[in-house]
Formats: sequence, C-alpha cells, structure tokens
Amino acid sequence: MHYICVPAYNERAAIGRVLDRTRAAMERRGYPYRVLVYDDGSTDGTADIAEGYAASMPVTVIRGGVNRGLRAGMEALLRKAVELSAGGDDVAVMLEGDDTQNPEQIFRMADRITEGFDVVVASRFRRGARVVGLPAARRALSLGGALVMKLLFPNKGVSDYTSGFRAYRTAILAAAFDRYGGRLIEGREFSCASELILRLGGMGAIVAEIPIVLRYDRKGGVSKMRVARNIFSTLAMLVRLRVALWTERPPHRR
Repeated sequence: MHYICVPAYNERAAIGRVLDRTRAAMERRGYPYRVLVYDDGSTDGTADIAEGYAASMPVTVIRGGVNRGLRAGMEALLRKAVELSAGGDDVAVMLEGDDTQNPEQIFRMADRITEGFDVVVASRFRRGARVVGLPAARRALSLGGALVMKLLFPNKGVSDYTSGFRAYRTAILAAAFDRYGGRLIEGREFSCASELILRLGGMGAIVAEIPIVLRYDRKGGVSKMRVARNIFSTLAMLVRLRVALWTERPPHRR
C-alpha cells in the first residue's frame, strides 16, 4: 500500500490539482493507495475541498484545528501511515500540497523502496534534476544548507537534506517512532524534514535519491517559508541533534 501524505495550509488554489494529479497517476499505474491530507488550521476551506474528493478517491482528511506548523503535519501524517500500514514494503510518501511536486515521481521512489532502500529522496542536487521558478536566493540557501549538513552528518546516498518530497518504508518509520516517541521530530518550520532524515540515518536507514522535477511556477499561492526564522531553527536543530547523536549508541542492525 502507498500512503500519500499531504500537509496543507491555506492551499485552496492548489489542493484540488494535487489530488486530481495524484489520483490520475496512481490509477494509471494501478498502485494501491490512500491519500492522507493534514489540514493545518486552514482558514480558506482547504479541508472542505479535500473532503469533497472522498466520493471519487480514497482520501482521509485530518483536521489539525489550529495552525501548528509543518512539524505537526509531518508527525500526524507519518504516524497515521504507520498505524494503517500492514508492514512489509508499504510506503509513506510526503507530497507538498502546493502543486510544486509531480506525483508521477512517486513510482520511481516506490520502486527503490521495493529494491531494499528505507528512504528515497527526490533531490535537487542529482544529475537530471530540474527546478523551475525558485528565486536564486532560495537556491543558494538550500545549497549552503546541504553543504553544512553533509559536513556535519555525512550520509551515503544523501545530497539533499532539506527536500520534503520523500518516500519512506513504513517499517523504518515504525521503528523510529518506537525508539524516539514524541522526540522523533522536534524541529520547527522546515528544519523538521532535515531532522527526520538525520535521525533515520543515525538508525542505519539505507537512503537513495532520484532527481526531482520541482515546479515553483505551479505554486498556487505565496511561499509560507520564513527565511530568517528557518535558518535559526535549522542551526538550532543541527547543534541539538549533533550532541544527541554523539551521546546515543547506534542500535544493532541485523
């Protein structure tokens, strides 16, 4: 089973396109799937639009109530995927709700999970990747952050630590939640995506990447990323996690 996890906050302009494209892609390939949408306290009717799709596709909407940020959405979605999963090669895919990512790429990531990888990242830094419509300053920030993380947390197979478009084997997520509980994702803003892959890497997760096609020119609204706050949050997360991983003994991996 493939659980397509979509965090959304005020994505009225895009959420319908995301669900339409996801349904078309999954049904064309015949993959068993369920879409999980986490509505992070939207005030524009995003959750109502998503729930309207329940009659035509397998979609479950989780209403967060109030806006709590990406961390709350990621944790709720991944926990729900683990709860629903039967184990084995079940896959949880994080897909943004702003229509910048292509659901057709899910299949390449899912195939790598089937091959034996635990996590597959859609990377901006792999040969063949295309990023359209992203401001140069944001590109430079992403590249600089990736270089810092690669230096502090070298992980074979990972070049893009901040990409949120990823596929996870639900079994590795279940093991991570068992180990860390509510401490698996502690970062705020967009640093939580980096923190999750670093913690999974610390557990011995085997990671692969595919080149991403990222279309910011399709984005339905303005970016919700607070650049300065995100930089501070990421630096704080890196220091905290570096100290934590130094003091933790890695588990035995069979």
